[in-house]
Amino acid sequence: MIRRLIFGTAALTSVAVAGTLIALAMQTITQDFVIVSRAGERTVLGPAPIDAFAPRVSPDGRRIVFSGSGGTLRVVDIARVADPRRVAALPDANFVAWDGTGERIFYIAAPDRNQALFFTRADGSGFPRRPLRDPARAPDSYSVAHEGLSFITLIGENYDVWFYSEADQTTIPIAVIPGSRQLSSQISPDGRWVTYKSDETGRFEIWAQPFPTGPRTRVTRDGGSNPRWSPDGRELFFDNDRQIFSAAVTGTAPLTFAVPQALPITGFVQAGSLRRQWDVMPDGRFLIMVR
Repeated sequence: MIRRLIFGTAALTSVAVAGTLIALAMQTITQDFVIVSRAGERTVLGPAPIDAFAPRVSPDGRRIVFSGSGGTLRVVDIARVADPRRVAALPDANFVAWDGTGERIFYIAAPDRNQALFFTRADGSGFPRRPLRDPARAPDSYSVAHEGLSFITLIGENYDVWFYSEADQTTIPIAVIPGSRQLSSQISPDGRWVTYKSDETGRFEIWAQPFPTGPRTRVTRDGGSNPRWSPDGRELFFDNDRQIFSAAVTGTAPLTFAVPQALPITGFVQAGSLRRQWDVMPDGRFLIMVR
């Protein structure tokens, strides 16, 4: 029996023979930030911290923000990914999202044991601010068109999608379905549509609807998670079994989604299914992490 034990950033591979454990080698685990074209061509940017979680590309395509172990937030310039810098945030910060200008980073933290949504300045100046407590949990996507962001709520084990308007400081429900989980919301670039994943059918599938509400369209039939609009709004990307798919978008009202097509983008790190571990660059290429 072959067994692989992981200790921090190293893995020990061993073989059990007749009850005796024989250690073979100690292998260091590494991870890289990689930009991939839709044709699958890869450009390695450089090393990513092994604890990097849910990286997000800034609106100008020049920086990446991610959270790490111990609740730290870090930002790297894409031209120098080996030189991350910490961003001022509250303890246990996680689940990051940029605002529409790249000046602020939204995240979730629980300084008093109650989770709330905060933001901090990306350049490290100022102090963390709390724009919203209940019912907010993790931020998903910022909409310039609506001057606010979609976020998830959590009551028991039931996740739902809501929207917070910075303009008038109000919240409205987007996708609330009792007994199921709605996550990973993304508002279209023109602000007219919102998409998310839901496990109301028994497994995660991708759905889309007018913003903030209206008749829903089911995008996938064979499973799908973590939707992300293309920069021009003409495609909807998502992942399934560590591969990225694309569904072409046509029409205006209602939208029509083509049968999803698999892209040759596979093998990236996808830790669990509740948070997208990849992102889309402003030029339409993809940011992934590989080990």
